[in-house]
Amino acid sequence: MYNNAKQKKFEVTMKNIGQKRKHLTDVEIGRIIEAADQGESHRSIGKRFKRENATISRLVKKYKHTGKTERAVGSGRKPKTSKMEDRYILNAVKKNRKITRSEIKLDLNLTNISKWTISRRIKASSDFFLESKLKNLLLVKSIEKSV
Repeated sequence: MYNNAKQKKFEVTMKNIGQKRKHLTDVEIGRIIEAADQGESHRSIGKRFKRENATISRLVKKYKHTGKTERAVGSGRKPKTSKMEDRYILNAVKKNRKITRSEIKLDLNLTNISKWTISRRIKASSDFFLESKLKNLLLVKSIEKSV
């Protein structure tokens, strides 16, 4: 079936493209740390848990330096919009519920922000959604009473 080992290796790697791995569970992390403390090699741990050596090494190194395996607080991506811009977006929506994301972007001169970011900021505002859900609920109840 395969002409040589390179062709087989290529096919195996092509199967893996696009596959996403799940994060390590807390149980797996505990077992990995325990195995590393007992002196097991990172390669053998990686084979046992079907993970890359780099993943195991990174986890063990982090545990040795910090004593923890959780990611640092605030280590994620920084927000693209400021709190002031978020308020402008929400105020624009509260003034006109039918305004589009593109109109908000143009009105507020948010040239470096995508319309998807604007959507996320609106969805992140819990009071906006609670208010709109409450209005929808009241509307449904009033329609049910009239029927």
